[in-house]
Amino acid sequence: MRGVKDRAWDHFFHEPPPTDEEYGRAWCIACVSHKVSELRLEDESGVLAGVLEGVRADVILQQIALMRVTPITGRLKSIRNHLIACARVSEEVRAEAQSDKDKSERHPRVKAPGPSKSITALYTGSQKRSCANSELPPEKRTHLKSGPVSHVTGAASSITQNILPFDTQTQSEFFSDLCRTFVSAGWAWSTVDNPEVRALFAKYIPGAAVPGRKKLSGPLLQIELKKVEDGITKRMAGHYGTLQCDGWKNVKKNHLLAFMVLAAGEVRCTHVHNVSAARKNAAALLDMMKDELGYNEATLGVVNIGACSDASGESRAARSRLLAQMPHLLIVDCYSHQIQLVVGDYLKKNPTVSLHIQQLTDVVNWFNNHSFALGLLAREQATTRTIILVLLMPNLTRWTTHSLSVDRFLDLEGDLKSVVAKQEANLIIAAGTKAKAKAKAREIIGYIKSESLWNGLQPISEHLRPLAVASLATQGINTRPDIVLLVFGKLFKTYSNILQRDKVDNTAHPVSAILESLELRWSKADQELFICALYLNPLVSSRIFNGNAIPPLAIWGMCAKLYKRVFRAEVLPEYFATEIRDYHYHRGAFSDEFWNSDFLAALYAEQDPLEIWKAHYQQNPITKLAVLILSFVCNSAGCERLFSTKGDIHTKKRNRLGPQKVRDTAVVKMDIRREHAQQGLVRQRLKRRFMKEPASTDVDKTGARVDEEGSDSEGEDSCTANGVRLMHQSLVDDVAADEDSCVPEVQSEERRRYKLSELFDYTRNDWDGFWSAGQRKVAEEMEFMDLKSMSSTEDGQEEPGEEELDSDCDNEVENDV
Repeated sequence: MRGVKDRAWDHFFHEPPPTDEEYGRAWCIACVSHKVSELRLEDESGVLAGVLEGVRADVILQQIALMRVTPITGRLKSIRNHLIACARVSEEVRAEAQSDKDKSERHPRVKAPGPSKSITALYTGSQKRSCANSELPPEKRTHLKSGPVSHVTGAASSITQNILPFDTQTQSEFFSDLCRTFVSAGWAWSTVDNPEVRALFAKYIPGAAVPGRKKLSGPLLQIELKKVEDGITKRMAGHYGTLQCDGWKNVKKNHLLAFMVLAAGEVRCTHVHNVSAARKNAAALLDMMKDELGYNEATLGVVNIGACSDASGESRAARSRLLAQMPHLLIVDCYSHQIQLVVGDYLKKNPTVSLHIQQLTDVVNWFNNHSFALGLLAREQATTRTIILVLLMPNLTRWTTHSLSVDRFLDLEGDLKSVVAKQEANLIIAAGTKAKAKAKAREIIGYIKSESLWNGLQPISEHLRPLAVASLATQGINTRPDIVLLVFGKLFKTYSNILQRDKVDNTAHPVSAILESLELRWSKADQELFICALYLNPLVSSRIFNGNAIPPLAIWGMCAKLYKRVFRAEVLPEYFATEIRDYHYHRGAFSDEFWNSDFLAALYAEQDPLEIWKAHYQQNPITKLAVLILSFVCNSAGCERLFSTKGDIHTKKRNRLGPQKVRDTAVVKMDIRREHAQQGLVRQRLKRRFMKEPASTDVDKTGARVDEEGSDSEGEDSCTANGVRLMHQSLVDDVAADEDSCVPEVQSEERRRYKLSELFDYTRNDWDGFWSAGQRKVAEEMEFMDLKSMSSTEDGQEEPGEEELDSDCDNEVENDV
């Protein structure tokens, strides 16, 4: 019969022996505690360095320590020897162990029993209590689903059986972190039910209760969504807000209509409606827009100042009716889309340009669909380059790819010609055995040999590049009306200079179509809004306006009318006229002592005119007007970013996700990206600011990737030659639809319509400073397209977690948001 247990076991925890004839393993409590202290210090250092958000819970550190401390054989002789040699136990314990060892050697006796203490001796406080495995109910012993997992063995399996479960707070934090991890990484919700995943949790985080798919993507996701939405609502409450609206088709071909509000630099998705079975007309859209405005004001506490949507027929008609009912609102087209329509005008009115672009896309598409030909091109590049460049295809939903694809094609001119010269016969063989395929290969080779194609693409590259910069400029989260007008002016100046340089008849030059398109789109704009916004940008003011065509008095009159309109005032404030003259002539509070543009630029590193005005006296009527109109955003890019994120989530292999769940996941994911950007945890990305040359530390606080200015889901077919033809036709159709409704947003017989050609003094050099940041962004865009093109050709590999077609299927049918 076994005697009383030896006191040496009080300093160890153990695992049960595999059999009666064998010994289990034991861990010194002092050694494990020391390891926990080391891990805690590492976490604290990580927090100070900004790498970690916080120190991990003690229960997590203790479990990790168990894995890192080397166990010893669970026999009395071994544990006594360890205590005698261990520097981390007290002198008293070492002396007791030495004394007991000496006694046992002098007086051999019956083998002492093993320990009665379980591994729970590690825990303190409320957790430090007896926890023999036999006393725990089955659901507390393991969090694995029923069924054996063969490789969870050794210490991990015994820990799973004996460890205490997380306390309530730790478990709640684990649920939150796990949900955010799945959302951020883009893992399928069903991944959490994968046996290997659950075995991993059981082995390394045995104290955690791991939720199933339905709980993780259901109530836990809703908890995270509420945190995100409550935080955004709190930050934007009381600020001026812009309603954004746009449509999208998901992978299931459902027509979704998204509404977002942008205020104080924050974007919140309010509702996403599935309108697949609804009548798509202006009356229905108007009702939804009015409902959204009411929701934004009543629920979110946002002060509505305007709305922006694309230029489709029903959108424009709905906006016009909204303006008629609420004339105090600022109503505009999405100007990132308007820049794309300028590209459409350029292609539509220049058949030769369209022909050369089509020949380029035929070549790119042929090479990208013949791996042997693509391999020959890569091998040829390897002889002269350190980095292999990829051929880029234009894409309807990435509005810079026309320019990027032409530039890249010209970069590879020498390589393509060399491949054709050396490998023409092999290229034809690579096309296949059919006569039609061989004929197509000969056609492609003919394009590459043709100097007319290369000579024609050179000016096309020059013509498209400024529009690529403008596209990036007008997609930013801070695209104010003054930025839009600056972009239009810069484009007009650039293409006018090309006309003067080439000395060609204006009607015959390809860029004439661009100049005409710019004038057309400017003629439809709410010109008062844009002119006043640029005038009230203290870094620009009246410097670049043509004083002969638009004298200061005319601008003051516009500001006065705009003030009465947006603030719904019958008369102007008493000091309005005095203040606006002081602003123009730099007197009083606007004197050079306080309001010098160089001083303001140095004082406000961001060079954001809105921040400059917010620091001014807020009751000043000019300040109130400036803050309101410079808070307005002239694009619906927030919706496009949402659609891009939803496209990443709702893929072909996760096609049974409901619209509500996709929307909720996308909202949480976008907020996580924003947090990562603010914490510097993601690759830094230049803000789309066009008032200065950005510093290397500037980060877009939205955390949005470069590819999030348009959803790729609708542009998948553009990767084929036929898709490109359809894409060009779609552009032409959009242009035609826009021309059918070329009515100014704000109509008045009393207001003069200014032309871009007369609005500015184009002889000034101030324009170049507004453009440099955009040119850098085009280079970043090219780099991103390289990465995207290469990743899409890696043997068709899918992202982690996308392994099951219906992995995220919900049994219930989800309704509209």
